[in-house]
Amino acid sequence: MSENGIIFRIGVTGHRDILPGDIEAAGQISRELLSSLKSSMPGTTISVISGLAEGADRIFAEAALDLGMLVEAVLPMPLKYYKKDFDETSLADLERILHAERVECIELPLTPGLESDDQTWPEGARNTLYANLSDDLRRRSNLLVALWDGKYKNLTGGTDDTVVKYLGAFAGQNDARIELISADGTLLNGEPLVYWIPTRRISSKYSNSASAFERKPCWLAASGDQFRQWPDLPEDFSQELTEFDQFNQQYLELSQKDTLVSYGNLLDGCSDTLKEEAHQLKESDQAYVMADSLALYFQARSDRLFKWFSLMTALMGLLFLVYAKLAAVQILLIGYLALFFVGVYIHQQGGKHQWFTRHLVYRCLAETIRVRFFLDLAGARGSANIHGLLEATGINKFRGFSWIRQILQTTNPVLDLSSMDLVTVEDRIGLVHRLWIEDQADYFERKTLQLHLHHQKLERIKKWIIWGLIAATLTLVFIKKILLGIGLTDHISLKTLLIFLMGLLPFWLGVWEVYQSKMAVKELMWQYRNQSDNFASTNRMLQDSSNVEFKRRLIARLGQTSILENFLWIINRYHREHEPPVAG
Repeated sequence: MSENGIIFRIGVTGHRDILPGDIEAAGQISRELLSSLKSSMPGTTISVISGLAEGADRIFAEAALDLGMLVEAVLPMPLKYYKKDFDETSLADLERILHAERVECIELPLTPGLESDDQTWPEGARNTLYANLSDDLRRRSNLLVALWDGKYKNLTGGTDDTVVKYLGAFAGQNDARIELISADGTLLNGEPLVYWIPTRRISSKYSNSASAFERKPCWLAASGDQFRQWPDLPEDFSQELTEFDQFNQQYLELSQKDTLVSYGNLLDGCSDTLKEEAHQLKESDQAYVMADSLALYFQARSDRLFKWFSLMTALMGLLFLVYAKLAAVQILLIGYLALFFVGVYIHQQGGKHQWFTRHLVYRCLAETIRVRFFLDLAGARGSANIHGLLEATGINKFRGFSWIRQILQTTNPVLDLSSMDLVTVEDRIGLVHRLWIEDQADYFERKTLQLHLHHQKLERIKKWIIWGLIAATLTLVFIKKILLGIGLTDHISLKTLLIFLMGLLPFWLGVWEVYQSKMAVKELMWQYRNQSDNFASTNRMLQDSSNVEFKRRLIARLGQTSILENFLWIINRYHREHEPPVAG
């Protein structure tokens, strides 16, 4: 975790045997890249994930340390075993880096079944552990940097394997070079991104051939078995970096002003049970608190904006009808115009500060992290495709939403919490049941009832107004002359007042209906009702079941439906205020 908020992580993969003549250039390119990213995200801590093997890992880590950045030394196995993979000189270099002030060492555990004596490990065990490091790079890196010769070797956990899996590409034949197609001027569209620093290998038969290696550093994304390349950082990825940084800066600025409120964190009630394992979920917890606090802050301003618009519209209608029917005095027109210009000003301020959009973005992020937190706690995330829902609903294509994936990526826990012994799983599922499912079941049941009672009250008021209008109309039809003869003032008769009210009340009713529509109240009622049913149903089934795997499946299914319900409501609200983008 960082005092500056959520960390932006850059993973590095590459060859151990980089040609000596390429080392200096690779280091310089690495420093230029990191310096550029650092200047693009002044309010965000940037950390480099490196296995600290010889060659690429250390070149990039040293470049980060030179610039005062953090380095997460993620070792594929405990250090006492890892040391055996290096000669004396290389080991001394490794230990020097590990003892640097800004380096955090994270040792990935041995895979289940491996003895403490590595002499008894089966063939291929070390390769499996290195593959675990590759998995961690892919799971937690916002950006992957590859110091690579651009050739396929198809070794699990190797440089090309890490790049191909990170990008979701298809591997080529052994020793074949990657195929590049130009993507200059096109958008990345939320796909993973790799920065490729071409480097030659000592072991390659082309290592001394300059003509065989003339490619410049570039940005890569997958396109089937080909790679799209950009000479410069894709514009939409650059925007994601900016919005990531704004998230951290906004939270820091508003928290220092003591203007943020939060309803607590996700780790409350978990720490005693999780103990030392709680740190695995601390970054998710931190991101939730930040997003939830900002969502509440911008929601208050957004809701206030909608209320002011509705109130001013109602007052403008009142002033106009008073002027038209009761008293044609100039001050009423002045008040009408003043309200109009105040409304224009407030609308401009709302658009400038983007209160509404930011409320939706941060609420989307907070609720997604909340669900993912409890899925991780139960070891059930593998069955819930969160990123698939983001893509399927198209919510990640909304302006200002795409950077959410970066927060989800960097806050992934280091370890996969699904591999635990059965007793621990039962304890964790118990926490999820109590702290999330029971709590949310009670919350949605309570909110559903509140909204239902409020809706019934408003429906009664509507009926009274409608019947009142019918009665007023009949009164005008049958006793208009009598009403005309009843004077309330020198210039206003009871008939005039009745006509005035017949114009004002339907107008106010229409304003209220528009306000309800803008706030998506009916959609919110549907969401609360569906969520209440989903959580209550899962709660009952968990109470009736003793099968751990079945409970996991229930929790995974609930997580997926809960996220989908949140997305659908956010999509409805977003669509009400934003027109679709125009093609071209």
